[in-house]
Amino acid sequence: MKVIEKNLCKYLLENKKDSSKVALYYGNTEYTYREIYYQVDTYGEYLRTRLSLGSKIIIHIKDQPQSIFLFLGAIKVGIHPIILNRNHNIENIMDTLEREKIKLVICDYNKNNDIRFIHIDNLTLNYEKTSAEFWAYETKVFSIFSSGSSGKPKLISHSFDDVLTCIKRSDENIMHVQESDVFYSQSSLAFAYGIVSSIFIPFAFGASTIVNTNGDVFEIVRTVQEKKPTLFFAVPIIYKNLIRMAKISDLDFSSVRVFLSAGELMPPKIITEWEFIFKKTILQGIGSTELLYLYISNTLCENKAGSLGKVLKGYNVEIRDENGKKILGPDKIGELSVSGNSLSTDIIDSNEVFIENEHVWLKTGDLVKIDSENFYWYMGRVSDSFKINGSWVDSNKIANILNKHPKVKEAVISGKLSKDEPTKIVAYIEEEKYISECDIKELKAMVSKSLGREFIPYMFYIVNELPRNANGKIDRKKLLVEINDTRAY
Repeated sequence: MKVIEKNLCKYLLENKKDSSKVALYYGNTEYTYREIYYQVDTYGEYLRTRLSLGSKIIIHIKDQPQSIFLFLGAIKVGIHPIILNRNHNIENIMDTLEREKIKLVICDYNKNNDIRFIHIDNLTLNYEKTSAEFWAYETKVFSIFSSGSSGKPKLISHSFDDVLTCIKRSDENIMHVQESDVFYSQSSLAFAYGIVSSIFIPFAFGASTIVNTNGDVFEIVRTVQEKKPTLFFAVPIIYKNLIRMAKISDLDFSSVRVFLSAGELMPPKIITEWEFIFKKTILQGIGSTELLYLYISNTLCENKAGSLGKVLKGYNVEIRDENGKKILGPDKIGELSVSGNSLSTDIIDSNEVFIENEHVWLKTGDLVKIDSENFYWYMGRVSDSFKINGSWVDSNKIANILNKHPKVKEAVISGKLSKDEPTKIVAYIEEEKYISECDIKELKAMVSKSLGREFIPYMFYIVNELPRNANGKIDRKKLLVEINDTRAY
């Protein structure tokens, strides 16, 4: 199959191939759209001469311009790219390599016993030989691994039309992109949040994008001061670290017109502090790898701090109980189901999907409620949530109360299951300063005063550091096993 209109690389770059506008910033290096087009051509030709149409490759290198050249170059010539987060151990997905018949892994380390692995520095690129032709293979253009928050990471494929849906919906609902915009995302290109924010949306509109060299808070601040991004994308921990830095020295983020957060619940305390320091709000939303990007979000026009926002135009959302029955009315907790045109066809046959009223629905595993103004509120995960006396525990509400204590850096609430006893509320706390038994009494009193004695955690585990997965989210599965350096009260 050859030279068709539905080639994602062609859509993003073809009409900009002669543009001298800066498309990509990486450290002190700049790439114009013309230069990116040439590099994509070169890397694509390298792959085309070594692999057959429809073959799959894995890109397993630190985020850098070459990640983009390889990704778009593969798509240009009909090769199916998968960007794997560099923090993921390749050994954990060796079964995927076999199952998906991966032909090539381009990496930045040496794996001498497997000829499928080639170091990025050892690619034999021919800059004299490129091709103007665009190729395509079926509808699955590229794949991304899910974060694994609900189990083992899954490989999710997406089509050309999935990407266009996300670009259109995000622009008209949240960003209102201009060609002069500069995008700056802190999420890895290996995640849906990162690749849509860093490549798809900015390139579609001829805007500019910034790729991190290492992504620490000092680089972020320096980059914002120098490059003046207008749209900023991050997860809550990044915003929290920037607030802590802003309390020490002045930070100028005035160039940014939209701050967006996704991937994990943003505590209202962080949003309030951010607004006080920077005089601008953070828009929080929720999305998934299965749908590629956000389907619920706050916007500049409609924003309620602490909420997930409202359903974005183009998506359908329902809340259902344990029996799959639709829940109507405000403030009733149930599992979130979503339907939309960007839903991957890879999961149609999975247990997480059902078909109703001619719509394909994804059961997200997220517990939410809706208020009287149609804002959605995150209540936890189905697998991590629990009931006491027949009622769902609002784990985030308890955590937010504990987070107000000056010695608490971050708190997570979970349910402790036992064969002999009812479910117990358990708090895991990463301390800002040493937490004593006297402090625990204060924490219990705070919860009791706000919610009632029945919501006081049965046990408090004090840890040096809360476990996180490769995506920076709290790894709740690890909370169920013994954590080193733990004190219990």
